[in-house]
Amino acid sequence: MTDVTDIDTGTRPFRISLFKDLSGQTVEQREIEIWDLCNEALINTADRKDDLPLFSLTVFGDQRSNKSCLRHDANALGISGVVGDYDGEQMSPKEALERLRKARISALVYTSPSHREDRPRWRVVAQTARDLNINQHAKLAARINGVLGGVLAPESFNVSQSYFIGKLNSNPAHFAQYTTGDFVDVRDDLDAIAIYKKPSKTKLDNLSLTDVVGVQAEKPITSLADARLQNLSDDAWYMVERDEPPADRPNLKGGRAHCRVISELVKLGFNNAQIKTVYRLGKIADGPAYKSTRGFNGYVERVIAFCRATEARPETEANAKAEQQLPFINIAKWQDQPVPERPWTVKDRIPAGNVTLLSGKGGTGKTILSMQLSVAHVLAKDWLGSLPDPGPVMGVYCEDDEDEIWRRLDLILKHYGACYTDVAPHLHILPLVAADETLMAVPDKTGLIRMTRLFDRICEAALDFKPKLIVLDNAADVYAGNENDRTQVRQFIGYLRKRLAIPTGAAVLLTQHPSLTGMKSGSGLSGSTAWENSVRSRIYFKPFSNKDDDEEEDTQSETDLRVLEVMKLNYGKQGETIKLKWQNGLYLPFSGPSSFEKAASEQDADYVFLSLLDNYSLQGTNVSPTRFAKSYAPTVFAKEKKAKAARLSKHDLESAMDRLFQSGKIDKESYGPPCRNTFKLVRK
Repeated sequence: MTDVTDIDTGTRPFRISLFKDLSGQTVEQREIEIWDLCNEALINTADRKDDLPLFSLTVFGDQRSNKSCLRHDANALGISGVVGDYDGEQMSPKEALERLRKARISALVYTSPSHREDRPRWRVVAQTARDLNINQHAKLAARINGVLGGVLAPESFNVSQSYFIGKLNSNPAHFAQYTTGDFVDVRDDLDAIAIYKKPSKTKLDNLSLTDVVGVQAEKPITSLADARLQNLSDDAWYMVERDEPPADRPNLKGGRAHCRVISELVKLGFNNAQIKTVYRLGKIADGPAYKSTRGFNGYVERVIAFCRATEARPETEANAKAEQQLPFINIAKWQDQPVPERPWTVKDRIPAGNVTLLSGKGGTGKTILSMQLSVAHVLAKDWLGSLPDPGPVMGVYCEDDEDEIWRRLDLILKHYGACYTDVAPHLHILPLVAADETLMAVPDKTGLIRMTRLFDRICEAALDFKPKLIVLDNAADVYAGNENDRTQVRQFIGYLRKRLAIPTGAAVLLTQHPSLTGMKSGSGLSGSTAWENSVRSRIYFKPFSNKDDDEEEDTQSETDLRVLEVMKLNYGKQGETIKLKWQNGLYLPFSGPSSFEKAASEQDADYVFLSLLDNYSLQGTNVSPTRFAKSYAPTVFAKEKKAKAARLSKHDLESAMDRLFQSGKIDKESYGPPCRNTFKLVRK
């Protein structure tokens, strides 16, 4: 790079790394001036944040991670400056710029895509006088953080962090401006006010290491063949010997794996020295020894302290007093604070962090509809006229095998013009149709619902994937309680909400079959009313039919048409109905026939009605215009082959009769004794 550094103004061409997307699989190095980067922040526009470019002031090499990503700490070679991120929604970008100007620091301040006037979010870019080693990054970030009052987010201290640059088309509050001054690396005086990243605290940090004599003999462990270890579980043995989770327990890794192994050793009565020996005899010591910043002893001792504290929790007076205090809300803290927005997975249909029930009789298409929604989340595409919150999805399907899911997913991807690699990183599908066990909730001897190990594993996976949507298909396969038992149903939905929806922030979409009564009444319900009352949203997917008030079911319903109706929505207006049509293997919104098609259809219905009226007149059979008469013409005609062939329902023939009356082509004529007041239809 040519050295054209201007020390007086704190400007120079500096290198930035540009990434096309979050995968970080391709990188472009570019030289740029601070004012050019400011222009990039102003002119880059997109409809979605993920469509904006990402940049970093870190120079990366060609060493890829396991996921083929170039943007990681081990691949960082040097820095040309630092970028700080602010998402505290209190300090305005203009105030931040003014602080930097008063401190005489050369820097750019621009707002992030999610910035709003009332909820400010921004980033600060400060270049250095020359390219530096990455070990200078934390010190320089701390200097900028000190100038700004310690408001920067922790990710500002991550040397491989990249940031979106630009604005969303719908954001009129976007801001980008720079100020010139000193390079941040030449200002050693700022070390006096530097504010470094606060170390993250965990529940292990406040625990002190304790030890026990142990129920095991004090004889040291010299081999993993020691008879005192024979009661370790198969999972624990596997992890001790191989330092990796079993094939059927992929989420049992990292801290979870160490807690599992050490917890078992603690329960077996081993002391701390014996536990460390077991670690060193197996490969499981490799992780703490080579990957943990605390080293082997520091890491293992913290986990031991946690496991011992978990095993023995004395019921102190302070603990008893704390348990007696009910967690009432201090509503005074809400004064002058912005009301939080309600999170939605699908706006005005499916709330986030809650359970939604999707009911529909077998074969209606609940599974394909839920898969369409899942792909729409992952691809950030339209779903039935709405835009789901983009993000990962986890689906558990108990009624379809892998091949059937493949066939359905193929049709959905073709509809969206996408390929499998577009959704593979974020669409997590678990088919259980061939599994020995699909139940997640079973009643115990007392009638209380207990969640199974399978449910625990689903929860663990959800915490790892952090999905926006979790599909459980179907309730009959995962719930073994009595669907008519209000208490059991409410417990089950409560577990889904408290252990799955709330911790992940995802919407749990549970599919269910309605009862015969639920289908007949049009409610779509089955079992106890607790199903309806416990969920925050309920959607009914049913076949479309021209249903009449005095008619139980119309046999002329369109087999390719469906109706999706929002039957319950605690946080908005219910009653939304969406008419869908089966097209190319999917259910897509259908607006109905055009005005021309409607006119032609009405003309055909009129012709069929007159033709049937003529036939009945020739046979000497009267039909009535009176709605409740046994010989009511639309009811009688709807049963004729000619009407069925034309796919005309009773409702269609009623409309035809009304039009023919208005056009004067038919009339009603009195017949029989005057006291009976009976009428028949006749042509004019």
